[in-house]
Parts: sequence; C-alpha cells; structure tokens
Amino acid sequence: MAAQDPGAAFKTIYLQRRAEPNERAFTILVPKLRLAGVREIHFRISYPELRSQCRWGKTTRKGELLACRIPAIEDRMKYLGVEGLEYNAIQDVAEAIGRPLESLCVDCALDLDALVPSQSAEHRL
Repeated sequence: MAAQDPGAAFKTIYLQRRAEPNERAFTILVPKLRLAGVREIHFRISYPELRSQCRWGKTTRKGELLACRIPAIEDRMKYLGVEGLEYNAIQDVAEAIGRPLESLCVDCALDLDALVPSQSAEHRL
C-alpha cells in the first residue's frame, strides 16, 4: 500500500455502485482509502435499498442483505466505515429505464410486509 499522501488529508471521496454494497469489497477498499489519507467516504448506490431476498433466487439469497441484518442506515455506515450511504428510490430507477414501476419485478426493493394488502398481492404475483 502507498504511504499516506499529505495532500489527500482533507479530501472527500464520493463513490457510486450499481448494487447493494459488497461487504467484502468495503473491507478492502475503505482501509486503503483511509491509509491514503481520505477523510470522508460517501457511497451512493444506484439501485434502491434491497429489503428482501429475491424470491426467484436470481440476485440475492437469504442472509446476504446488509439492510436486513443492519436495518438502520446510520448503523450500516458505521459498520462499513463510511460517512455517507445513500440509495436511489425505486421510482427513480423505473423512470430512468423508462418503464412503469408496475411492470418491474421490485420485490427485493420493497418491504413487502409493510405494504397494504392490495399492493402486497399485486407485487407478489
């Protein structure tokens, strides 16, 4: 690893990921950035916060979701060692790809237990 760069001592880094934070990557990346002198690390995740495993077994499996294990975002930031962690809203993703939310499989990004019964039934089909 490189020695600490005195010029980086006041730098803030904003990183963007396309999906849920990969804990293994964080355990490697965050310490390297700190060693390089980065004082603030902020992550922006392109996809919404994943709240449940993929019931189709495609993307996430039981126990893999950081948001399920550590519900409070402040606690997740502390666990990951970063100063900021933000996610896009599911509506923003639907708008960005030009498809109505109703036509997308979004079960993993929704807290299905918190939905009203009519919505829950619609999204579980």
